[in-house]
Amino acid sequence: MGPHWNPKAAELAVAVEGKGMVRVVSGSSNEEETESQSMRFKVNPGDAFVVPRFHTMAQMSFNDEPFVFLGFSTSAKNNHPQFLAGKGSVLHNLDKHILATSFGVSDRTIDDILRSPRDSIIFECSSCAKEEEKIMKEEEEEEERERKREEEETKREEEEEDKKRERERRREEEEAKRQQEEREKKREEEEEREQQEGTGREKEREREEEIEKEQEEREEEREREEEEARRQQEKREKKREKEKGEMKEAEEERRREAEKETEAEEAAAQKEQAQAKKEQEKREKKRQEEEQREGKEEDPAWWGERVRREKGKRSEEGEEEQVAEGEQEQAKRQQEKREKRREQEGDDDHNESLAEEHGHKSSFEGRRALKFRNV
Repeated sequence: MGPHWNPKAAELAVAVEGKGMVRVVSGSSNEEETESQSMRFKVNPGDAFVVPRFHTMAQMSFNDEPFVFLGFSTSAKNNHPQFLAGKGSVLHNLDKHILATSFGVSDRTIDDILRSPRDSIIFECSSCAKEEEKIMKEEEEEEERERKREEEETKREEEEEDKKRERERRREEEEAKRQQEEREKKREEEEEREQQEGTGREKEREREEEIEKEQEEREEEREREEEEARRQQEKREKKREKEKGEMKEAEEERRREAEKETEAEEAAAQKEQAQAKKEQEKREKKRQEEEQREGKEEDPAWWGERVRREKGKRSEEGEEEQVAEGEQEQAKRQQEKREKRREQEGDDDHNESLAEEHGHKSSFEGRRALKFRNV
């Protein structure tokens, strides 16, 4: 089958009969790598293989038997395979000058290439599968040789590393042996010198002891200094923590005082609002009482009830005189009503009644003012 690719789907194929070779070529997905990647594999009956979208493929049978496979695509919608060779080659859709320039050949060569195929899909290719299998085996052998070379190289490097470690170990042993010999030799020389310098050896021992003692004292002094520095550091840390705690407490105290001040201000504001509301209610109540009094002044029952209330109040406070004046006021108001009624009926004593009414009214206004003032 001629080289082709699926523009809109991947292809899944199952080998039904015979055996064959499949060649797949794809462009690299890595932007840094521009070379194409090639893959060859052999299929037998029952094998399945997948070719992704846009990957060019070619299926080849061997000369001694046919190769039958059944192919499916992941999408059947407008997925027409695009062939690179044959009568339906996509190269016919391109300008031959562009093709010639791309392949580095003449226009005549491109014309011969485009005219030469007689087939469209299936092409005669003797021993193509065998050649592909041979190349595949050579590649596998080359990979195997490369793998063996890598294993041998790795083994050789490990052997060299082992040899190197062995040489290093022997050199260390020799160095240790040499140092041991030097120490033994030095010790023997010192023993000989000590035997010769009996007194000098004692002095040397004393000097070494003094040196060791001085070293111990310096070490102790250093430890004491470190301990003192550590204690000072701990004191500074505790002092910083204490200062942080005091700052935090002061901040908390300021916050509480601010909250108290805010609460006091809010309470004072609420108290003022309540007082203002209370005063407003008092004024409203007083105004309503005045309106009620003004509206009920003409009602004898109201005056009788008021007189009784005032009489009880005055009896408790010793002001019965004002209650009597209230009763007189009520009697006068009734008298005024009778006078008005007579005036409407055409009484001849109209002028006299008016004068009398005027006198009663002045007296009533004075007594009412006095009564309201007492209340």
